[in-house]
Amino acid sequence: MTESARLARAADVPVMRSIAATVEATLEGARGAVVFLGREAADEAWRIGVAVDEGRAVVGTYDDAPFGYAVFTTEELNDQTLLGRIESLAVLPDARGAGIGEAMMNLVIAILRDAGCASIDAHALPGDRETKNFFESFGLKARLLVVNLALDSGDD
Repeated sequence: MTESARLARAADVPVMRSIAATVEATLEGARGAVVFLGREAADEAWRIGVAVDEGRAVVGTYDDAPFGYAVFTTEELNDQTLLGRIESLAVLPDARGAGIGEAMMNLVIAILRDAGCASIDAHALPGDRETKNFFESFGLKARLLVVNLALDSGDD
């Protein structure tokens, strides 16, 4: 029994979409979640399908069963350097701490390094110390803070 990661296949898309829905539900009430879910995580089900088709998604498995996924892309910056972007990385809450996220992150970093990326961006909601600490354990550091003023409820 072991955790690992591999490129996602078309057959993984339904379980990846289920994982996305489960993880998104856990964000309810989190600071910044309303805008995050409406912007950065909008159309996640569609994004998963496209990323799998384009070879830009991995699944994290335990005994070959998917318990997490990551979607990534690359972006050319104005100076022609390539930026890797982790668009989403999700692990089912009950499977966290088993090494699945680490296996996916190691694979994504290797893929983006091989693609010639100079650096990698990812995101974490404010106050989500677990996610922040996870990314920091791989050497990622904050490079930009996005601030927001909710004009309707004052919550986000």
